[in-house]
Amino acid sequence: MAIRQRGVALVTILLLLAVLATLAIYAAEEQDLSIRRVSNLVTAEQGFEINLSGEQWVVKVLEADIDNDNVNASGNQPVVDHPGEIWGNLGPPVEVGETGMSLWMLVEDQQSRININNLVQGSDPAILSGDGNQEGEGAGADGGDAEPGQVNEGEVVVESDPEPEDEEEEGRVLWYQVMRNLLVGLEINPELADPLMDWVDADGNPTGTTGAEDFHYTGLDLPYRAPNRPMASPAELAMVRDFSPRIVARLLPWVSALPVGDAGDLVAVNVNTAPARVLAAFAVDQPMDPSALEGLVQRRALTPFESVADFADEFESQVPGGLLPGYEDMLSVSSLYFAGRSCAQSGKVKFSMTSLLHKQTGANNVKVLQRERFFGCPLFPEPEAGGQ
Repeated sequence: MAIRQRGVALVTILLLLAVLATLAIYAAEEQDLSIRRVSNLVTAEQGFEINLSGEQWVVKVLEADIDNDNVNASGNQPVVDHPGEIWGNLGPPVEVGETGMSLWMLVEDQQSRININNLVQGSDPAILSGDGNQEGEGAGADGGDAEPGQVNEGEVVVESDPEPEDEEEEGRVLWYQVMRNLLVGLEINPELADPLMDWVDADGNPTGTTGAEDFHYTGLDLPYRAPNRPMASPAELAMVRDFSPRIVARLLPWVSALPVGDAGDLVAVNVNTAPARVLAAFAVDQPMDPSALEGLVQRRALTPFESVADFADEFESQVPGGLLPGYEDMLSVSSLYFAGRSCAQSGKVKFSMTSLLHKQTGANNVKVLQRERFFGCPLFPEPEAGGQ
């Protein structure tokens, strides 16, 4: 009997030891997870602070560019922004003190793209159609003749209203047309310019047959309303009617979402930084092959354009048909809006941030308008083995 009792006690002790060992292992794992969580939070916060330092680096570079612009202006030289300036090449990544992190920096001219928010002044159907009908109704898909105020898919109509009442109305039609031209060049249905315009304009009236306002968006499985205001970020494209992930990915490299002034001031495209694809959208004859502008792009890499007139002369010498009427107010040789893109990397951990920056030439400083934070650094190349 005593032997049996000793056996039960031994089994009980073994069970208790097993339970205690399990609890100890569980506690150690939880502690390890907590340590890693804290470490990740510290690394993420450190990465954010390093990205902020990169942002301030870009701010100082752009402020130096403003000083150079002021010197040029005082010397009666034109203010020109181009990739050959210091902001166009900030060099390789740098090690940040003793943090063990490296910082990559890249500055992009946001006026090298077409500002979606310029479409805020393209929302008046009476402007888009000479007879008062909304643009796009009944437009033939077979490339046949369209009624006044209508645009066939792939066809470019320079002025939907042959006699605009004033220059402002003409400008509205042209920014709408430039967006259509860009979509055609990207092999995207140009009628998607209509829901895009409805997203940013101030009224609640759908444009054409493909436009969309609250009536469409509130009928979705996950309803929401059309903002009827300028886009805060190009990421909003994913919310616009018929903008699939494939279309958004194809369009994103060529557009920006920059603020427009209370007076409806629109943001011009810088001809010294805009890629050939964007410049091609300003041609009268569409669709246009961007490769036709290779000579122009090579020429400006050596000698940036000092005026829009110089650019127009070069463009029209290489492209039959030339530029859309009204291009003078849509193009520029300088820029005020830039994106500072930074990447803080520690081993395999990467944190990136994009800051929208505005050169305020009157105050001689640079204002940070917006920040977006991301995991990973998709815009930066992988560092070479043994390098930074």
